Amino acid sequence: MQKESAKNTENIPANSAATSTPEPEPTATKASSADLKIVDVTYAHGLNEDMTPTEQADAYTPEQPVYVSVKLDGNPKEGIITAKFLYKDQDIADTEIDLAQNRKEKGLIFVIGGDTYLGFTLDHENPFPISDDYHTDLFLNGDPAGNYAFKVIPPDDAIPSKVLSATLANNVTDDDYKPIEPADTFTTAKEVYIAGRIALGKFSSITAKWIINGEEDSKGERTVTAQENIEDAPFYFSYLPENGWPAGVQKVVLSINDQPVGEYTFTIKEGN
Repeated sequence: MQKESAKNTENIPANSAATSTPEPEPTATKASSADLKIVDVTYAHGLNEDMTPTEQADAYTPEQPVYVSVKLDGNPKEGIITAKFLYKDQDIADTEIDLAQNRKEKGLIFVIGGDTYLGFTLDHENPFPISDDYHTDLFLNGDPAGNYAFKVIPPDDAIPSKVLSATLANNVTDDDYKPIEPADTFTTAKEVYIAGRIALGKFSSITAKWIINGEEDSKGERTVTAQENIEDAPFYFSYLPENGWPAGVQKVVLSINDQPVGEYTFTIKEGN
């Protein structure tokens, strides 16, 4: 099995790795790299020895590996097929198959029905965030050849996740994060809090995004992830922009597993 190292990003499990496995096939008419063509791409829960999918699926729980079966037209002798796995716009891992090198190292290559099958596997030691926003980008000799979406879903034993309550406030208590002085109007130099209670399923996440004058301020984004089911627990997020709040109507958006579940608007007035 051909394996390459993979690169990772800070915001996803650091022990992710992608591997690629070309299916061996017998010699056929010589094809140039320009003749590379993808016929089909299938996500699965496993790959057969010939790199065909064992169980088709495009949804995985956070701890499951991701398998991709790629079917190429005919029996090309050369060319590089690259797979890049991404969460949102962040690289998780990437790997490639060099057909000519693999043929040289492994000898004859076998085909099924005249077509070539390749297999890619995304392994990871740490759970992936639950989200619909995953995809695999495929490249043929460096040229984009398609974008294929998949998603990570809650495990079977996860409870449903939902915000039970949420309140804007001037502060929270130290022990149980209860809101102090609830309000919907704050001054430019005041840190704004949103506090409440939540039910959060295993591996699910809640995220707060602060929207300032219609634009998301990425510096204020925060996420909390549950490692086990949490039926009812307090939470809070707070933010004060580096240069203070601009006057006007602003808002904070709460999301669970990258799906918005609530928007909370507040007014900023001049003052300390």
